[in-house]
Amino acid sequence: MPLALPPLPYPYGALEPTIDDLTMRIHHDKHHGGYVAGLNAALEGTAWADRPVDELLGDLDALPGDKRTLVRNNGGGHLNHSLFWESMAPDDHGLPADPLAEAIEATFGSIRELKRQVSAAGALRQRLVVAGPRCHRPRGHLHYLEAWWNVVDWQRVAARYATAASRNAGGDHP
Repeated sequence: MPLALPPLPYPYGALEPTIDDLTMRIHHDKHHGGYVAGLNAALEGTAWADRPVDELLGDLDALPGDKRTLVRNNGGGHLNHSLFWESMAPDDHGLPADPLAEAIEATFGSIRELKRQVSAAGALRQRLVVAGPRCHRPRGHLHYLEAWWNVVDWQRVAARYATAASRNAGGDHP
C-alpha cells in the first residue's frame, strides 16, 4: 500500500499567528504531499513500495541506483516534514525539561544560545523556512524563525530526545 500524507496533529489555523492557516495548508498539502507523491511514484511496482519511510532511508544502498536519489530526496522531505509538524503545538509547552535541558546547556550553554544559533543558521537557508508572505525577504526568514520558537512543543521534543538517547545508550550523542 502506498505511503499516505499524515494529517496534521492540530487544525491548520491552530498555530496562528506564528504560522497562518493558508501557509500551513500550502506547506502540508502541497509541499509535504508532493514528497509523499514523489516517493510513491519512485517506488511504484517495486518490492520497496510497502516499506516505511524510515526503513527506506536507513537502507538506501539496497535500492536500485536509479531510485536512490528520488527516495533520499522525497523520503527525506516526507520524514523531515512529519517530524516538523509533530514538533509544534498550539499550546504553550514551556521550556525544555531534563535531560533535554541538560543536553542543550552542555552543548549550547543555554536555551537562548540554542535559539540564537538555530535562528541564525536557518536565516541563511531558505529551505528551513515555511513559505509565507515574507519569504522573499531575508528579514522575513529571521522573523519566522524567531516566532517559530513560540510553537515548539518542548514536551514532544524532550520525549523524542529521551527515546533517541535510550537507543544510543553508551554513546555521547543521541
